[in-house]
Amino acid sequence: MSVQAIGMTLTLGLFGDVTRVNIVYSLRGLWGVLWTWLLARQVDATGSGPSCRTMVMRLIGAVLIGAVLIGAVLIGAVLIGAVLIGVSVVISVT
Repeated sequence: MSVQAIGMTLTLGLFGDVTRVNIVYSLRGLWGVLWTWLLARQVDATGSGPSCRTMVMRLIGAVLIGAVLIGAVLIGAVLIGAVLIGVSVVISVT
């Protein structure tokens, strides 16, 4: 956890783009599945690791979570923009 916190702090300090850094950080489930799959294939010589079907199901789950996250960010941005436009219209009419 401390490595993640240090990584987030450094990334935010270097790039300063909170939204994009948060999206990449939130996709860590996808990265975790991919790294686990890769390392399991490289290290496991006996073949007793997770099956291909299990890893594909984990990958699908991680992709779905990532898609929902990105969708929520995009829909949230659209809704905030619509609210701001509505407020500015109300202010200009009155």
